[in-house]
Amino acid sequence: MIDHQWLIDQRDTLRRATDAASVAATSELNDQLSKDPDASDAVLLAVIQEVAERYVRINLEHLPQARLEKAQATLVVNVVLDRQGRSVEVTAQAELGGFLLGGRIPFLGDARPPVEIGAVSGSDTLTSPVEVVLAIDISGSMDWDLAGESGTMNESRMEIVKGAARHLVDILGPDETDRVAIGIVPWNQAVALSPSAAANWARNNWARYPRRRVYGVPYKCEPGGSCTEPNSIEEDLPLVSTTDAWMGCLDGSRMGTAASSRASVPGSDDFFTLPAANPFAQGFFVSTYGAAYSCLEDPLPDDFSGQFCYEGSPASPGQFKISSQVFCGSDFPPILPLSTTEQTIDDAIDALAPRVSGFTYSAVGVLWAQRLLQDTWRTVWGGTVHPVDATLPANKGLRKAIVLLTDGEDTHCGRGNEDCDSSPIGTARSHACEEAKAQGTEIFVVAAMHPDGLGDDFERSLTACSSTSPDSNNKYVFANNSSSEELEAAFADIANQLRTVRRSH
Repeated sequence: MIDHQWLIDQRDTLRRATDAASVAATSELNDQLSKDPDASDAVLLAVIQEVAERYVRINLEHLPQARLEKAQATLVVNVVLDRQGRSVEVTAQAELGGFLLGGRIPFLGDARPPVEIGAVSGSDTLTSPVEVVLAIDISGSMDWDLAGESGTMNESRMEIVKGAARHLVDILGPDETDRVAIGIVPWNQAVALSPSAAANWARNNWARYPRRRVYGVPYKCEPGGSCTEPNSIEEDLPLVSTTDAWMGCLDGSRMGTAASSRASVPGSDDFFTLPAANPFAQGFFVSTYGAAYSCLEDPLPDDFSGQFCYEGSPASPGQFKISSQVFCGSDFPPILPLSTTEQTIDDAIDALAPRVSGFTYSAVGVLWAQRLLQDTWRTVWGGTVHPVDATLPANKGLRKAIVLLTDGEDTHCGRGNEDCDSSPIGTARSHACEEAKAQGTEIFVVAAMHPDGLGDDFERSLTACSSTSPDSNNKYVFANNSSSEELEAAFADIANQLRTVRRSH
């Protein structure tokens, strides 16, 4: 009986070692395939074999010296790789101590212990359950290369990001059974609904044409000049014409109250209120930096730099008449609500394209990404399953995440605002990130630009937006992206962090 228990202890010791080895080897398999999806089985096996042996040996080091030396001398470790299933099985055999009493008691003198003890463990990779939204910057500079040059023969930031995003989708493997869902929010200073969604929102009175609008900054001053950026102004809007149909764009503005016709930026307590309770303003006249409905009249302010306006001919040099939806357009890639169909998600990624006239306003991307993740918004997006309620017992372990991709500081932070903690036209990125994280959402941030152009202040503000914390082992900030390979590796890293490696047998 004593020897039986002693042999069970030896088996359990080796089993704990193979458990640790299989989990470590499976994690290494994911890392290797993220770096090189086309790596051969021979290359993968060589790397994983070394990891498995190292972890088995580490987990035997607590044995007394004599037993440890015998175990190390007789240890044999084998691995079985399943690259499609992202799993690794580890088998180990070794002599760990034999009998304690067998052979020492006269009537048991002929008893012989097993020469070796064996154990086998397997680990697989799960991606269940998770809901993630890719909030992708589509401002005009996304047409530049990573070094910030435009019109070169180098691959654009947008094309690199699209490839990296497709790789993330491939790793996560969206699937309804496993409850893995992915959404896409293309953003600049606005977002766009699909034509069918826009028609539904208008029909349900969730998006209304405003009659009055608050413009955050009606004109721009010369840099270094004596004038200061003006305070916001409120203007009447013209009657919408029957030929100027709404193209489905929305920014951060809402209608204030159900009966109000005034478009204005909501407070944080109204960020995630359902549009049935508080409609959004249809994005005809988007409030952007240096823009208003009416052109200024002479005399212009000292050190006047420029103004975009919607009415009449330019009154003075630097004033430019633009159409009411110049920042939207029928070719604006629309929001894709959470989907479990990989082809649908890939098609939405393929449709991403920079908007030449678009500015950078990342708070819009963060807030609309969180609205896709809010379980209370399920009826808005028409989903029967997603987004789900993370507080229900059946959804224990569900992770909700936003991947914010941007290629530069917000156009709308305001001068001298190093952390983008305020914005003259509405919600600041820092405020939007804070409110999204308060909902339990993890935020990963990725900079689609060479780190030489990043700047310490911008990197600090991205870190503050992310879910980085002293007690977290996850990596949430990916700023060192000087090549397409590094940017693609960033998305792969995020995907693998959202997956779970577990021991299966």
